[in-house]
Amino acid sequence: MPEKFVIVDVPVDAPESVEAMGTKEKFWFHHQTLKRCLYKKARQNTGEDWAEKIAAELCKLLKLPSADYELAICNGERGSVSPSFVPEGGALILGNDVLSRTLSSYPRDSKNPSQHTIDMVFKATEDASLNLPIDWTPAVDIKTAAETFIG
Repeated sequence: MPEKFVIVDVPVDAPESVEAMGTKEKFWFHHQTLKRCLYKKARQNTGEDWAEKIAAELCKLLKLPSADYELAICNGERGSVSPSFVPEGGALILGNDVLSRTLSSYPRDSKNPSQHTIDMVFKATEDASLNLPIDWTPAVDIKTAAETFIG
């Protein structure tokens, strides 16, 4: 019988800080074994929680870099938990920041990502200054951010 995925039970009093970026309800908290994590509440009837988990598992199988995701429940509501992947002393550069460097009119703080298109992402990943993920050994044919994105 296939292994079942773990479902992390996030206590109602777990939130340490709200994450304002994006459109989903989410917060940062500390988990005993996973350490600093982001809980993202899934919007009803979207499958967002299991879609992130399946995508992360596929990336593992394909040896592609991705955030880790676990299925979660908080206050009876489904969501996902993702441990922070930013190394000590590191900083996260958001996709919106990368896109805004490529397209000066890109709406950095917008909740309406109408310009967040596959064409814009491909254009942004062609930027030679983008590095491959830290501590990741790419397949022989992967040398650029664009090739990493394509997988």
